Amino acid sequence: MRPQVKEYFKLSIIYTVLAAIPPVLQVIVWPFLEGPERLDVDQFAYMAIAETITALVFTVAMLGMNGAIGRFYFDYVENRKGFDKVVASIYNSILMRGALMIGIVLLSDNFIGQFFSQPALQDFSSYGVLAVIAGISRAVNFTAAAQYRNEKKLASFIWLSLGMGFVRVGFQVGALFFYEMSFIGYLVGSCVGGWLVSGSVLIYTYWQTGLQHNWKVMKGVNGYAFSLFLFNILETGILIIDKYFLESNPHDLGIYDTALKYGYGIALIIMALNNATKPEIFGYIQKGVKENESDIKTISNVLMAQIQIIVALAIIPIMMYLSYLFETDLKIASTLVVVILMRYILRGQFMVFSAPVFYEKNNIILFYMNAAAFAANVLINWLLVPKIGYYGAIAGILVAQALASALTYFYQKRIISISWNLNKLIVHPTLIVLLAIALEFVKHFYGLNQFIAAGIVIFSIVTSVYLLYKNDLKTIPVVGKWIP
Repeated sequence: MRPQVKEYFKLSIIYTVLAAIPPVLQVIVWPFLEGPERLDVDQFAYMAIAETITALVFTVAMLGMNGAIGRFYFDYVENRKGFDKVVASIYNSILMRGALMIGIVLLSDNFIGQFFSQPALQDFSSYGVLAVIAGISRAVNFTAAAQYRNEKKLASFIWLSLGMGFVRVGFQVGALFFYEMSFIGYLVGSCVGGWLVSGSVLIYTYWQTGLQHNWKVMKGVNGYAFSLFLFNILETGILIIDKYFLESNPHDLGIYDTALKYGYGIALIIMALNNATKPEIFGYIQKGVKENESDIKTISNVLMAQIQIIVALAIIPIMMYLSYLFETDLKIASTLVVVILMRYILRGQFMVFSAPVFYEKNNIILFYMNAAAFAANVLINWLLVPKIGYYGAIAGILVAQALASALTYFYQKRIISISWNLNKLIVHPTLIVLLAIALEFVKHFYGLNQFIAAGIVIFSIVTSVYLLYKNDLKTIPVVGKWIP
């Protein structure tokens, strides 16, 4: 194994642990904010809808710039001044789009609120601007995280992760108490805490790059980023459309979104792992696929193994946390954890097969694939949510993610030839997902204990990973020496 690959594994572990800080801190505090005298199921449902608005604003404000700043870094490796122009211009563009969206929300007043059925959500003027401001902050912070990873600015990434964790979550908790346990307080805390971090990022960035904007440079960046944005906006739609279909039933939405929140923490960790992996794969593709195919396959196999291990390790702690620390019906969310986390195994397949597509800048193709997945998700939610509630939403996201992964695999084969080990990347991971779905039926209709069902899935994942990826995992420093 080449030294560069070993260095990648070390850095991927470091970045993944650091990226875990914000989501882990956030989900740890939720049980202490829930209960008869604190946040109830309905308030969690309102927070879920507010969070979908923030996520949508985040996607539009960022406009694919987190991907662009990572990809264009490789075009300016030998030109620091040129890259400074790119960096400063990217942050400028995020702020300009953010200001435009604030203006639109202020002018729209309560028009957007008409799309919701709950009175608290119909009063959009009371929380809309807050959701937008929080989304802009998130776009700045996520773009900075991508920049620091690609430039290997580990110290900057550490401070950013700590800020997004302790500062933002701290203000969210404080504001919730100040606003008497209302979802408005959650948004206020997100804005204040988030912008303390974002403001520091912008000051640090402009101090390094100077206050400048280059429209000519941004023309090329926007061309790449916009197609990535089209992909991202549909991906965001896949992730939030289920909440809209469940909005009229706050009880089900609160339970479903609570399970999702704990899964979202896992999603951010996996995203960080993927973001640490993607630049390495880009680098090897740039040097030549044939000459570096072995390293590309090893890194991709390890990514898939790591994702499955993360999912397996997360299942029981999340279930126990939800079962024993929550006081209201939100504890029902523990029964959904296993099947919801399966989406990230399917997501891992997409991450592996999409990396060569991103490198070739064929983002518009990914947009079409996500459009098909989004359409499938909407159709399934529309058909099943009214009949089976959150299980319809779960079915929609699993089908959508599986479809996106399958389409990406078949397209990737056409543009870059890599002889993947399909047992490692498709067959066995998919069988794990199907096993979890089958056990969900047994659990629901025949009363199988949720922890027994979870144990079966975890045992299957651990056994599969050990048997299939043993040689790949031996390449990871620290981990490899423990594998016989």
